[in-house]
Amino acid sequence: MVVPTGTALPLALPANELVANALKHAFPGTTTGRVAVRFAPTEEGWLLQVADDGIGLPDGFERASRRSLGMRLVKTLAGQLGAVLEIEHTAGTVFTLRAAMPPA
Repeated sequence: MVVPTGTALPLALPANELVANALKHAFPGTTTGRVAVRFAPTEEGWLLQVADDGIGLPDGFERASRRSLGMRLVKTLAGQLGAVLEIEHTAGTVFTLRAAMPPA
């Protein structure tokens, strides 16, 4: 899949932030686990997923929280990419950005 530079560069920032957040928050203390990153084409465009098998999100987690600079950054960049941010909290956490591919 070829991704235009105008999409690839801003996509790298939320990908990096989501991985950094997973490494920082999902595995407290000496806990270890896995972080998986997936980028794939979809019928409409693309998706980026960052999933961990860590402790999951805290109760009352609000992705729009003004206290979380990382999530504000991810939300802002998702908006600039025209992407939707989905968050799943099961065994760990899965963050998914989905967007249509912009015209070349």
